[in-house]
Parts: sequence; C-alpha cells; structure tokens
Amino acid sequence: MKKEDKGQGKLKISASDDELLAQYPDIYYITSTGKFVVPKKEDGGYLVVNRTTFMDLLLGDPNLGLLEKVPYSQKECKPIIAVIVRKRSVDIVCNIAGYKRGVHDLSGVKVLVPQGYTPPPIRKGEFGFLHAFFSWMAPENRDASLSWLKMAVDKIHNSKKRHLQALHLIGPAGTGKSLLLAVIKGCIGASANPYEAFAGKTEFNSEILTSPLLLMDDMPNIEKHRYSQFYNNMKHVIMADEKRCRFLYQDGFTVSPIQAIAVSMNTSNGNWMSLPTYENAMRDKFMVLLLDKCYTKLPGFEHLNDKDVIAEQLVKEMPGFLYWLIHEYEIPEHLLPKCAAEQRYGLHSFWNEEVIEHCSETSQADKLLEVIDAYMEANSREQWNFMAENLRQVIQFRPNKEDYKDFLSSTRVIGQQLRELAQERPTRIKRGRRKESGYEWVAFAK
Repeated sequence: MKKEDKGQGKLKISASDDELLAQYPDIYYITSTGKFVVPKKEDGGYLVVNRTTFMDLLLGDPNLGLLEKVPYSQKECKPIIAVIVRKRSVDIVCNIAGYKRGVHDLSGVKVLVPQGYTPPPIRKGEFGFLHAFFSWMAPENRDASLSWLKMAVDKIHNSKKRHLQALHLIGPAGTGKSLLLAVIKGCIGASANPYEAFAGKTEFNSEILTSPLLLMDDMPNIEKHRYSQFYNNMKHVIMADEKRCRFLYQDGFTVSPIQAIAVSMNTSNGNWMSLPTYENAMRDKFMVLLLDKCYTKLPGFEHLNDKDVIAEQLVKEMPGFLYWLIHEYEIPEHLLPKCAAEQRYGLHSFWNEEVIEHCSETSQADKLLEVIDAYMEANSREQWNFMAENLRQVIQFRPNKEDYKDFLSSTRVIGQQLRELAQERPTRIKRGRRKESGYEWVAFAK
C-alpha cells in the first residue's frame, strides 16, 4: 500500500508496508489489550506500552529514547501505527520453554515469544568445588545425577522435543539435595515451582509453562486425594504431551513446552508416601536417588561455609563445568537404555533399592483409583457405573496386571478398597444401590 510522499522528515511516507515495518523491527500490537510491544535495546527485554506512550516513542520523546528511527510529526506516525496493527498483530505475549523468539501459531492463537531461551555461558575452565562435590557423592548417585543432567542440558540447550525422566532426590536434611538442585538450575537457567499447578490447586499454569526447569526443593507432602492428579500432570510434562496454557483474564492455547523436572523430598518428616508408585506405567519415567550421606565441608573448600558464598562459587565454576559435562563426560554403560522403550529417554531408569521398597507400600486404594482413571480416560467417560467384577476384568487386561495381583484373586479385596475410596474421596467414588451380586459403584471423572 503506497502513501503520498509529502517529503517531510526522515520517513518516506510513500514507502510500502514492508518498508515501513523494516524501519521498526520487533514491534507488535496485542489485539486483546490494544497495547504495543517495544524491544528494549539495552538488555534485550521488552516493554508493553499503551497507544499514547507508543506515539511518544515514535515522536522521539527524549525521556524514552527506545527507537533509533523516529519521524518528525504525528502525521507521519499514523501510517506506521496502522501497518503495525494490521500486519504485526498477536493475541498473547508469552515466553514458552524451549520456543525460539518470534511469533508462533498455536492452535489458531498467535503467540509472541519476545525473548526465547538463552543457555548459560559455556567455556573451558576450572570447577574444583563441583568436582569435589560430585566426587564426595556415592558412586551410584554421582553416575545417575551426572547422566541425567547431561541429557537435560542437551534437551533444553538445543530445544529438543523429546522425553526425559523426572529426577527425584530423596533423603534426610543435610545430605546435599539442595546443593545438587542449585547445580542443576545453574546448568539450565530459569526455573519455576510447579507444585500448585500439578496438585490442581490453581487453574492458571502459564508461569510454569514458560520455565525450562520445573524445580521443587523440599517438596511438601502430597495430599492423598491429589496424589493421582499430581503425578498424572507430571507425567504429561515428562512425556512432552501438549498442555493447555491458561492465563488469568486471557484465552488459553495449547503448547508442548520443552522442560526438565527436578525434585527433592525430605524423608526426615516421613514424606515417603509422596513418592511415585513403582509400577510399569510409572517406573521408567523417573530417576529416584536416595541421598543419605551427611554433607560436610569438602577438603580444600572449608572456607565455603555460607549459602551465598557457595552460590558465588557455583556461578564462577558453571561455565567450565558445563563444558566438561557436554564435551567430555560420558554416560556409564549401565545407565544407557536397555530396551526399545527406554530409547526415547536416552537413559536407563534408576531407582535406589530402598526407595523401591517404600514405593511398593503405596496405598492399594490409590492404585485402584489409578486403574479407574485410566479406564475412564481411555473410554472418554465422565461417569462409570460398575460392579467389582467389572473392575477386576479391567485389571485382568491391563499390560501391567502383575502390579495389581492382590485385586485379581478376589472381588472382596476390590470392594474393601472401593469402600475406603468412597469415604476418603466422595467426589470421585460413590457406592450405589445393592444388587444380587453386590453393590454397584459409581466413579466420576477427575
């Protein structure tokens, strides 16, 4: 579209739309708010401004001074604004984990990713403290944590849409769990705590979908009625499934963020029941390490006796450690994939033996509810009326039925667990009318 050339100012009003836009790169109009996105030259960030402030920018307000090229009059501003509104409109401005800078069409929603992901600096260098820390760890924990971290760094730094197990660090206080999480955060970058979203305590999850690292340090006990939902949500992230991104006061959109999950749990307060279940459907999706060796000051680094001092040391050593991890560290053979199913992760799943024993003690009622949820989801049911024998038959045809062998021997065991579920979770399981063969049960979708 051509404009009449009046010969005023630096801007050629006769310029085409593309020529006008070329003079003002990376400026967008948000249709939902009527505001403009303007890049900040000094730090690579951006500002969201209203129309009046944007006009001041175009007029060259010296107090703002964000734009290098400015016209001389308001008359010259109008065609620029009109073209930006017409050709640079987006619906939402949001950074998404693993997405590059620019505009992405996500399920018909135009999403502007203004910054994108920038990996931490990487270069050859010394990392004496980190070398001492990993040398101090038990060999099995050192191998598993370094191997997982290498795969996580490769996935996040290179924006690879692939699966990766969640890392669970289990152990009493003072065993180095928080320090290891700090190392992981230093290797990946921005993090968010997904506990509220995973547990279903908030409908808005936009914050966690923008962070490449989902990190929970000293995770609280999971409420019993939220256990299944919590780990189902975590499994969606592990499997790189699409998630609905929900904003407060804005429409949502579907996205597949590129993320890694790392969690620490303090077993000093008996937090064992918040662990994932050790069954076929879940065991390959986690790396679970038991850290039970009391952390002490490392030889040669006794002066690092404060969290802030240690944090400064990590910042100094991180570039060199990352270079070594990426270019020199090799994953041990015993942690390489052992079957075709593990190839998608790139790692063999590792669980500490003591952790397996505790995970096997997971509530039978919770395990039964997982079967019910899986059946209802697979058959797109909001409600299921069934007898205990119907549920036993569903378990009989599950690929991992050996994990539910207690339920296969008798419907009486199933009935006992259903009664427990009806008492503890009345919104999910309800006892119906009595029939000749027993009670009918009603399950409701979560």
